[in-house]
Amino acid sequence: MDSIRFRVILLSTFALVFLGFTIFKGYSDVQNDLKKSQNSLTLINNISYLSQVIHSLQKERGLSAINITNENKLLKKELLKQRQITDSILKDLNKNFNNNLNNKLIKIRENIDTNVNPWYTIKQFYSQKIEHLLNQIHLSIGSLDYSKDIIHKLDAVYNLLYAKENLGLLRATISRYYQKDSLSTQELLDVGKRYFIFKDRYKSFLLEQNNFDAQRFKDEIQTKTFDSIKNQVESVLTNNYIHTDAATLKWWEDTTSIINTMLKVEKELLEQIRKHSNQTITKTQKKLFIYTIFALIAFFMIFLLTILTVSRILQALSCLIRSLNRVQEKEDFEIRIETKSNDEFTKLSSSINNLLDYTAKIIKEKDKLASTDLLTGIMNRRSFTTSANKEIARSHRYKTPLSLIYCDIDKFKSVNDNYGHSMGDQVLEAFAKTVKSHIRDSDLFGRWGGEEFIILAVETDESQAQQLADHLRKLVMDIKVLPSEQVTCSFGVSQLKNNESFEELCERADKAVYHAKNSGRNKVSTNSEATPI
Repeated sequence: MDSIRFRVILLSTFALVFLGFTIFKGYSDVQNDLKKSQNSLTLINNISYLSQVIHSLQKERGLSAINITNENKLLKKELLKQRQITDSILKDLNKNFNNNLNNKLIKIRENIDTNVNPWYTIKQFYSQKIEHLLNQIHLSIGSLDYSKDIIHKLDAVYNLLYAKENLGLLRATISRYYQKDSLSTQELLDVGKRYFIFKDRYKSFLLEQNNFDAQRFKDEIQTKTFDSIKNQVESVLTNNYIHTDAATLKWWEDTTSIINTMLKVEKELLEQIRKHSNQTITKTQKKLFIYTIFALIAFFMIFLLTILTVSRILQALSCLIRSLNRVQEKEDFEIRIETKSNDEFTKLSSSINNLLDYTAKIIKEKDKLASTDLLTGIMNRRSFTTSANKEIARSHRYKTPLSLIYCDIDKFKSVNDNYGHSMGDQVLEAFAKTVKSHIRDSDLFGRWGGEEFIILAVETDESQAQQLADHLRKLVMDIKVLPSEQVTCSFGVSQLKNNESFEELCERADKAVYHAKNSGRNKVSTNSEATPI
């Protein structure tokens, strides 16, 4: 008795310790989620800040390109102003990196103003710094543990940044080209390369959006100015550029306008992500608070319940031992053992298991009855519709062909009228058995209603489905059920179209089968035949 009591107490203690550990683990997980969300928000803010730095360096690079070959006072003034903006933004960078970059910026700016370094060296300096910042952003995005939707948005931001960088290089490079008399082969190759990367990254950015946002951003960016930029780049690539200050200024204004628009879109996306992060943090904080309250309440209640339950079990064990001792001491087998606790648990477990076995059996029979046509043993309309919608979704997702075959037994009413409903049922059973034995296991086959049946042929185009339907039509003609008449069937075939629903596919197949019936029955008709051109 003492050994059993010790085991029960030890088991309950372990259970309470495990419960406490589980609750603590759940609390830690929620707290980790909160920290993760907060860290993610910090990373997103850093990405937003690095984006500003990149934009400022890009603009300074472009203005530097023009000022090397053009002493335009207005552009010179704008360059000096942009340098001040860049210095102001760089104050918030990491201290060591900030000092290093500022020192190099001062030196390169002096060289620009005195025409010491060639343009290639200047462009390389700015581009390397921007590339370094882009890599930092890319690594930050890779370290985020977020939902797929947010990662897609961040990837879109990165693609937009990369596209903007290549447009910035085009802005700087072509601004210089407009001031020269000729273009070298290497310069043309560089323009072509940057133009290709810009278009590719911009396309990738649009693909990361949903249809609504993609069209909205496309309308915002791809203006007449955007088209003008494309024309000017293509003119440069074909050596049809104009060597005038007016052309340089026009090019600078156009590209700057589009880059600023892309920056605006970029900020909008980052603001969406930031808003989502703040909402996630708020929800997680609320979740942590609620979890803490409920965890404490639950632990306290379970602790009390465990104590009461253990007490009841020990009482039942004591009662059982006392009763058995009385039987042994008095050798009176008429004494009945009290079963207040132990026998109750045994009977309850046995009853529950029996009930579960019976319930499982009933559920299986009910599911089978709910999804199967009682006469033919194939899928009924409800079950077929459910399975068909899944196959259609899979077909849309993987771009695989899918065809529907509508089957309508010819003159079935006359069979019932002439031979009775029993004979009609035999015809339906024979038809279903014949078709089922000659289609693939992967195909869906069901009774649609009355004498109408339906087949969904997976990974099958209209031509293949038409061949299958014609093969089934010939097999149906060999059914020997009616004493003096031949069983025939009309078939309607339609192939699934892009973004088409199951109901729309059925409607087209239904039209096809009616076309087959109106054309003389015992035929296979496709939707293209049933739909007038």
